[in-house]
Amino acid sequence: MSIGKSLISLDIRDGYSTTYSDLLNDFYIPCIENSKSYKRRAGYFNSGLIAIAPLAFANFVQNGGHMQLICNPGLKESDYEAIIDSENILRKGKERAYEDLLAIHHSDGLGNSLVKALSSLIA
Repeated sequence: MSIGKSLISLDIRDGYSTTYSDLLNDFYIPCIENSKSYKRRAGYFNSGLIAIAPLAFANFVQNGGHMQLICNPGLKESDYEAIIDSENILRKGKERAYEDLLAIHHSDGLGNSLVKALSSLIA
């Protein structure tokens, strides 16, 4: 996928089944990497979502993406700290988030890069 496509240009089906589709590669990754807004309501969320699709989120950030979450307050401590630190991260710019997401993609361990990436996606 190239940066700059829109969701309209994607071949999105009316429905998906885990029996017949690879939801991550057929739906989530193309939609995330071609979006500017990610709004999610979930009972549970942590930064692992970014870990399974780092390049998609790198494109999301490169496109000026903005994430809004409504989720259970039972976050991991590192995720909570990332949320608290989001104002400082936003001041440094989204380019750092893009670099962090690429670092996740090219590393064996996720560590601080994952936490920094999550901070950068939270407004």
